[in-house]
Amino acid sequence: MWFATKDGLNRYDGNEIKVYRRNHNVPNSLPNNHILTINEDHKGRIWIGTLGNNLCFLDPVTDKFFSYKTLLKVNDPTRIGEHIYSIAFDSTNKLLYAGSNTGISLIDLETGLLQFWNTQHIKFEGFNFGKSPAFYWKTSKFG
Repeated sequence: MWFATKDGLNRYDGNEIKVYRRNHNVPNSLPNNHILTINEDHKGRIWIGTLGNNLCFLDPVTDKFFSYKTLLKVNDPTRIGEHIYSIAFDSTNKLLYAGSNTGISLIDLETGLLQFWNTQHIKFEGFNFGKSPAFYWKTSKFG
């Protein structure tokens, strides 16, 4: 079972809790402790949206974190937003959608292509987003 908190990512395997936190001295550590959303893809990768450090995933085989940019086929300068609030996959698990503070991103996980729709010019009315919960949880076959 996975728990996304404001102080890191926690995995409970039924016996113990492993805590992943940002460590500036360790490459491929969690990029930011304040996690806003998590989701798992069909390969068992845990996708993480953070406050201020973009979109990344945890590779369950290597137990390391990687930026979404490592999956892109070209060096795409598109800024998808720093605060990732939601992560979803299509029914075929080929497309990843990420909602951020600046728009909606679509990443084709097979081709490595990125599309981005800027939504900063859209004014949302009648919605009360309120405060987000203190933590989120997600289950997977790895924890």
